[in-house]
Amino acid sequence: MLKTDLEVLLKIQELDSKMDEIESSKADIPKQLGGQQAALAAAQAALLVVKKSGDESLKNRKLQELELAAKMQDIKKLQEQQYAVKDNNSYAAIKHEIQTRSEEAGKMEVIIITAMIEEDNHKNKLAESNSAIKTEEDKLKQLEAKCIEDGKSLDKDIEAVRKQREAETSKLENITLLKKYEEIRAGAGGKGIAKIEGTSCQCCFMNLRPQEAIEVRKYEKVIFCESCGRMLYN
Repeated sequence: MLKTDLEVLLKIQELDSKMDEIESSKADIPKQLGGQQAALAAAQAALLVVKKSGDESLKNRKLQELELAAKMQDIKKLQEQQYAVKDNNSYAAIKHEIQTRSEEAGKMEVIIITAMIEEDNHKNKLAESNSAIKTEEDKLKQLEAKCIEDGKSLDKDIEAVRKQREAETSKLENITLLKKYEEIRAGAGGKGIAKIEGTSCQCCFMNLRPQEAIEVRKYEKVIFCESCGRMLYN
């Protein structure tokens, strides 16, 4: 009977909608991984920034140490010259130069010590950044394992629904109705059959002509909604 077949199609549609929901959940799994992969990438980028800053600090300190060594060498030479001069003016001039360079050297030593303290801070930041990466990597591994399990679980759910669908399909007297339903469903947002209430299609909510509504209730032939094209059932 046509009415019985349409009722079966409604059950099949419910199962198809359920399968669509499960497939949608399965499609969301890679998005979860994408978010965690982005978090790991951000942690790795932060580590590169810390490394770059540390490398620059070390490079600058090495240059300061070379400059300080050169300045100390100059001071040593000036001290040697100081004891070799005979007149007071030359002695005073060299003494002043030694004092000036010694003050500059002192400032450089402060800069170098400050840089060494900063390097210790960078080591702590480097350790923190590496720890953050490890944390994000662990989270990603855990999420990957969870996604695999979720995927398997959803596959089982899909298979269970598919078997229910096959059982319902076997009840159809007119199998061509199923093919027509599937064609309509493919182009009508996942629904191939629609109920009517009064004279209104409950999928597109357009009103049928009174005669069409009567024909639907007779179940003498399949009536299609003139607006959305779906099979109609009362």
